[in-house]
Amino acid sequence: MSELPNTIPLLFEQSQITEFDDTRATQINYPKDFGEKIQQFSNISEFMFIFGKTNWEETVGGVQLFNLTNFKIKKVVTGEQVCILLTEDGKCYAMGNLTNLNLSSTLSAPIVTEPTLIDWTVNDPVEDVFAHNFICFLTKNKELYFFTDYSSGSIASGKLDPKHYNYEKIKSIDLGFENILILTENNNIYGYGSNYTGQLGFPFDNLSQFKKADTSYIKSKIIKVFCTYNTSIILTEDGKCYACGDPTYAANGQLQPENSNIHLFKLIPNLQNEFIENVIPGLFFVALKASK
Repeated sequence: MSELPNTIPLLFEQSQITEFDDTRATQINYPKDFGEKIQQFSNISEFMFIFGKTNWEETVGGVQLFNLTNFKIKKVVTGEQVCILLTEDGKCYAMGNLTNLNLSSTLSAPIVTEPTLIDWTVNDPVEDVFAHNFICFLTKNKELYFFTDYSSGSIASGKLDPKHYNYEKIKSIDLGFENILILTENNNIYGYGSNYTGQLGFPFDNLSQFKKADTSYIKSKIIKVFCTYNTSIILTEDGKCYACGDPTYAANGQLQPENSNIHLFKLIPNLQNEFIENVIPGLFFVALKASK
C-alpha cells in the first residue's frame, strides 16, 4: 500500500485538493492526509472519491469525498448518470440522475446527491450489481432486477420475469451502453437492447425482447460474458475469447472489414496461443489477462 499515495499527484494538481463540499466531506490537507485517506479507502472502504464533473451536480475542483464509515462496502459501480453502492449485507444505495428509473419508493426525486437506500434491497439482498444506461441487480436468490428508461424496448423496470431467459439459472451478466447479455448455466447467452453494431450476436436490429444468441459452434463451456459500449466478448473455460460487434480500430480484436458478419462471435485470432484468465472491459476497449 505504500506505493499507492505516490500515484495520486498524477491525477490532481495540488491547488485542486484544498477543499470539498463540507455538507458531506472533510477538509483534506495535501499531501499530509491524502495518502492516509486513500489507504483507508483501499483497505477498508471508509471513503469514496468521485473524480470528474457529474451531470447532476457541479463539483468543486472536480472532486467529491464521501465518508462511508457507517457502510461496509462490497462494490461500487458507476453508470452513465448513476452511482450504486453495494454493501456486504446485500443492501444497495444509489445517487445521481435517477430520472425515469423508478429504482425505489425511497428515491422519488430525480436528482439524488447523497447515497440513498434502495428500500427493496433490505428484504431481497443483492449479490451483485451492474450499471451503464441500464441498471441490474442480481439478488442472493438469483433473481434479476432490471431498471431502464430505454425507449426502444418493451421490458418494464422491476423484477425480470425468468421466462426471458427460459427459466435457466444465471451464471454471468454484463451491460453495454444500452444492452445486456445474460449467460446461463445451460451455456446459453440471451441479449436485449441496442444491437446497432451486432454486439448482441444478431444482425443489426435492436432487440425489443430478450433473444438467445447462436453459440452452438463454440464447443467449450462459456464461463463469462463481457460488454463494452458496442462490442461483446465470451470467455471459455479453455481460455479462449470470442468477440462480436463493432470492429473499428480492432476494438473487439477482429481484423475484418466492417459489416462482414460482425454480429457473429468469432475467435479472436491473435489470442489463439494464449490462455486468457480474465477480461476487463472499458468503454470501447478491453484489457486481457493471460496466464504465463
